[in-house]
Amino acid sequence: MGGAHVGQDFHLKVGKNFIGRDIQMDIALVGDKSVSRNRHAIVVYEPKKHLYLVQPGDSSGLVYRNNEVVLSPVKLEAYDMITVGDVNLLFMPLCGERFNWSTLLEELSKKNNE
Repeated sequence: MGGAHVGQDFHLKVGKNFIGRDIQMDIALVGDKSVSRNRHAIVVYEPKKHLYLVQPGDSSGLVYRNNEVVLSPVKLEAYDMITVGDVNLLFMPLCGERFNWSTLLEELSKKNNE
């Protein structure tokens, strides 16, 4: 939403997605010294319930959801703002409790087998 990473998108995988400035992080905010190098924060996609959570990582840096400090896992909703260091990330899920790709593929497969 601002700074060196404005306009950049990040794809989340099932399970834990680590945020940090190291290139090896799933969400790599390279070059931003306000972000811890490794595991500043974690975004989790939980596939059984099709929900997303944000939680603090292993670093001493804080993470915020909608300007509220996150001290334990918190559920993410569409349009939530995740703040890591000086970086604001807008959360825009393509899957969730109301829609997910695996359910759609199962429904299409059933229709094709009829």
